[in-house]
Amino acid sequence: MTANSSKPIGALIFGDTPPGKIVDVCQNLENSGFLEIWVAEDYFMLSGFATAATALAATKRITVGIGAI
Repeated sequence: MTANSSKPIGALIFGDTPPGKIVDVCQNLENSGFLEIWVAEDYFMLSGFATAATALAATKRITVGIGAI
């Protein structure tokens, strides 16, 4: 992946990702060149809003989105 890509490449973080691993996962995604992180907001999973806030706090340049299901 390159920073000049016209189509961003993103990754989805499922709500079953342990909260203690979210920071590491997000930083690894950003350092690997991903441009977007998506988190799911679902009744049966961890809060997408809390996960998105953690992702934003843990990264510098990556875009974070919430997918409501």
